[in-house]
Amino acid sequence: MTIVLSPEIHEAVEYFKKNLGYSDKHLYLGLVQFDVMKDKNAEFSEVIYNFYKEKPESFIAAFKHGYVVERPIEFNQAIVRFFNKEELSVKHKNSGKRHKVHLDMKKYPAGFELRTLDMWNWSEVTASNE
Repeated sequence: MTIVLSPEIHEAVEYFKKNLGYSDKHLYLGLVQFDVMKDKNAEFSEVIYNFYKEKPESFIAAFKHGYVVERPIEFNQAIVRFFNKEELSVKHKNSGKRHKVHLDMKKYPAGFELRTLDMWNWSEVTASNE
């Protein structure tokens, strides 16, 4: 299962990769050195520490096996982009299930219909570390 990171977490990760020389291969090992990171940037260190504290399994999975970063987009803009055949990510507002969708799909996720398009949170995938 691919872990989805917030743009804030991704920004903090990129900062430490650049400034502490962490590689993607061993990123999860470097990002648990909270004292080292705190000396470099306390705010970014706090963002990563909170992610670790709240979801330790997701933290390890994201930085060991890969992650994606999605940026939410407004419903009206999403509909236009969807009908212009752009691939977007949707997450159902009630169930929380996440899917990638595009206009030319042969089979859409369950419940994904013209009349229910507003029941989904729309976003674009802007970065990936898979």
